[in-house]
Amino acid sequence: MKYCSRYDLIPRNLLADYMVRAAPKTYKHMPSEEEIARLLQALEDYWDPQKNKPVRAFAAERRSFHRVRNSAITMMLLDSAARIGEVLALKLDDMKQVNVTVKGQPKTIWQITIRESGSSATTKGHETRFVPLTVGYSRGGG
Repeated sequence: MKYCSRYDLIPRNLLADYMVRAAPKTYKHMPSEEEIARLLQALEDYWDPQKNKPVRAFAAERRSFHRVRNSAITMMLLDSAARIGEVLALKLDDMKQVNVTVKGQPKTIWQITIRESGSSATTKGHETRFVPLTVGYSRGGG
């Protein structure tokens, strides 16, 4: 239309006053509590030789380590809404206990520090964030 009106093929741009309406927001699936529970159970079951026979090739200590590690990483992803690169870049110094006041009561909580790094994996908002962690998820002892 712009071309046609510019070169006088039509008297005016018929779409000049047309307003493009906002595009509808795309649907984002939010997993239910049941789906999250099944995911966490699948993490546990993967390293169980009774439920997944191929893992019998691994030593019991190695299976235990991977089960606890994978559960911890998954729970940290769910709890903090951090990206996988941010969680995998965490160091032991980035997790610490801090004293806070909740509803007037002093409480000690675990907190992770997700740092802004100079690498390609930058944090959301490009700032260091402090994220409290929920206690009591792991059945694997961690």
